[in-house]
Amino acid sequence: ALSFFASGMGAWVVYGSTEMGANPNLSWLGVLGYSAASGFPALIICLIGPRVREITGENRAFATTDFGRERYGRIMQLSIAAISVFYMFIYIVAEFTSIS
Repeated sequence: ALSFFASGMGAWVVYGSTEMGANPNLSWLGVLGYSAASGFPALIICLIGPRVREITGENRAFATTDFGRERYGRIMQLSIAAISVFYMFIYIVAEFTSIS
């Protein structure tokens, strides 16, 4: 989950803030958007973290895929893993595109 957060914030910083900063009337929206996007995932984790811990037990869920397996079964674990790999593939293609 943190890699999704990091890549999303990185993409926003590379593309979003420069476009928002180019227009002086919208630059304050960029600051508010960045601060909200940075803080919102931490608040969500604070809210759902105890429930995930309760469902999966103290030492049984290390990552999102483990939670999916404990809660919904092996098929969901494999689906989450496939979606994660696809997402990171798209992210790396976008990074390579921005380099060239």
